[in-house]
Amino acid sequence: MAATKVWGFNEEGFNRVVEATRIVLRTPTTGTKRRRQSPVLGGGPQTQFAVFTIDSYDYEAGLALCTVEYRPYGVNALTNEIAGYEQIEVQDPAGCFFNEAEADLIGRWGTAVYMTPSLSADPFRLPIWVVIGLCCPAA
Repeated sequence: MAATKVWGFNEEGFNRVVEATRIVLRTPTTGTKRRRQSPVLGGGPQTQFAVFTIDSYDYEAGLALCTVEYRPYGVNALTNEIAGYEQIEVQDPAGCFFNEAEADLIGRWGTAVYMTPSLSADPFRLPIWVVIGLCCPAA
């Protein structure tokens, strides 16, 4: 019997992604037992985090157009989310995640954080979605 695949993952791979997502998206409660709207990931109380799948990649622009699969609890729209499409543009400033052929990137799952570059990296300090993790291709 063939193994069932969900979003290109076998059961073990899918369960690992779900558990990793749960760990990252757990948020501390406030004094009123209400959950904060964004997870605290060491970047302050309003850090935005997304789990995505890659729809397309533009090497010239260095941008991946990604569908948001998971977002922080209580957040209806992420910053710079393309309205109505649940998509964000994700960048790989280090060049170590999106360094494969576009065909190999399409459909891959990843994680991104909305960040502001340091002054030395970008004098205009425009915030961007930065990839911080990318799942291995499905076998």
